[in-house]
Amino acid sequence: EPLRRRYAELSVHCPAGHLPLPEASKAWDAVLPHFKTLVDRQAALLEKGRTLLSLPPDSPAPPQDTPPGQTVKRMAYTTRI
Repeated sequence: EPLRRRYAELSVHCPAGHLPLPEASKAWDAVLPHFKTLVDRQAALLEKGRTLLSLPPDSPAPPQDTPPGQTVKRMAYTTRI
């Protein structure tokens, strides 16, 4: 029941819309190369994580991808639902 109610609320704010087939095809053609890049990057990150997890605890840290003299800034975001 709560999911059905939430779906009904969202459908009012975001009504379903349909693009004609040629326009939808053009949109997918524009998006898919970027999506493939993201999937490839995710696979590379997963492999790097597996490599890091397989290192023994006393081994030296692997080389960083950051060029010497540069610092890496990281930010974290949280959301409340």
